[in-house]
Amino acid sequence: MSEETFIRLMAELSLNQTELVHKALRNLAKQVLPAYEQDDGPLSDAQHLAIKKQSSLDISEDDVDSPLFK
Repeated sequence: MSEETFIRLMAELSLNQTELVHKALRNLAKQVLPAYEQDDGPLSDAQHLAIKKQSSLDISEDDVDSPLFK
């Protein structure tokens, strides 16, 4: 990036050098870094059973896999 472009961005966004660099790095981090740690994949049958045992609700298998909003 040229110095001229950097200066134009500072003027356009009303930011100083530090603020502009911080904003650029934050945007890059959002694009590149995952928002959360990768999980271990789908739950096993044993994990589903353990959750069902600990839950006091009687939920059918169809309801467990249904979308929150229909």
